[in-house]
Amino acid sequence: MLAAYLALALAAEAPQLQQARAHMEQLDYRSADAVLTRLEKEPSLGPADVLVLFQLQGLVAASLGDEARAVAAFVRLLALRPAHRLSGSTTPKVARPFQQAQAQVARLGPLSLSLAVREHTGSIEAVDVVLTGASAGDVARVVARCTTPTGAHLDFDTVPSGGLVRLPCQGTLLTVHARALSAAGWTLIEAGQPDAPLTVLPSGVSVPVKTAPVPSVTLRPQDEGPSSVPADPAAARLRLDEINAELRAMPDGWGAGNVALTVIGSLFIPALVVGGFTLPAGLLAGSMDRALLITGVACVVGGIAGIVMAAVGVGNGTSRERTTRERKFLLNRERQALEAQLRGERTRDLVRPVLMSELSWPR
Repeated sequence: MLAAYLALALAAEAPQLQQARAHMEQLDYRSADAVLTRLEKEPSLGPADVLVLFQLQGLVAASLGDEARAVAAFVRLLALRPAHRLSGSTTPKVARPFQQAQAQVARLGPLSLSLAVREHTGSIEAVDVVLTGASAGDVARVVARCTTPTGAHLDFDTVPSGGLVRLPCQGTLLTVHARALSAAGWTLIEAGQPDAPLTVLPSGVSVPVKTAPVPSVTLRPQDEGPSSVPADPAAARLRLDEINAELRAMPDGWGAGNVALTVIGSLFIPALVVGGFTLPAGLLAGSMDRALLITGVACVVGGIAGIVMAAVGVGNGTSRERTTRERKFLLNRERQALEAQLRGERTRDLVRPVLMSELSWPR
């Protein structure tokens, strides 16, 4: 299953990400961490791969028990994709740092870039590039171009100070394209596009800028069913990572607690039989044998308690096993749809909503 999944990844994806996934599937998180750490310095990483990198870094750090590093990685992911959600039954080891990252991004806001005009007597004398929100400190450089209506332009490559870069562009009308880059040179966020820069007027009002890098990645909400399949390949790969992580962490069978409860309860059940003989013997004894009566009552009570314990263990274990199977069935169905999408196949039949009445399990 792992080999099939890895083969479905797009060829454009960084091979190091595939290598890290392979280590994760083998539960070799330290090797995966080493691969991802080296990849952080790769300048050619595309926007979609950056999102996958942050996702994997969070999952690996959480699996290694490094909660602080997991929170930091998830903050970087959520700063670019605030709507990202992990799967509903993610293990607490992963869910806890993710929730902390969500709270941090909710408090600071997503990574945002805006342009503020500085003017004097109706003319622009400078344009400020303002960086705010979570992970603003990850921006190492701002690369920008200011262009006048005559086509003359000025290029800038500046280190931000306090989340601000001042571009000494002057004129009555300017177009600006600005990119915020990481230390490795990835584009984290940009204002406008090279072929469609933003128009800046001497209005003194900040110009709102889209905060999402391209390609856009939309991840399904936590409570959506498997009929929601991300249209973007990067989102599909992110979702596949989540599904694989959840399937690896999902327990099999009844669970140790329910098995123990059932076994212990079963050991007490024979006491009911003993009590069934001992209690009448004590009552029928001419002297109403006190020891036999106490033993009989204790055996009957112990036997009944054993029956109750075993019944609770069996009930809880069966319910847990069925719930786990249903969840695995739905996750595998969603994974089939995602894998088909990455192969470029039609997924209409695969992503049809599933009714619980359709679920059937091998006996």
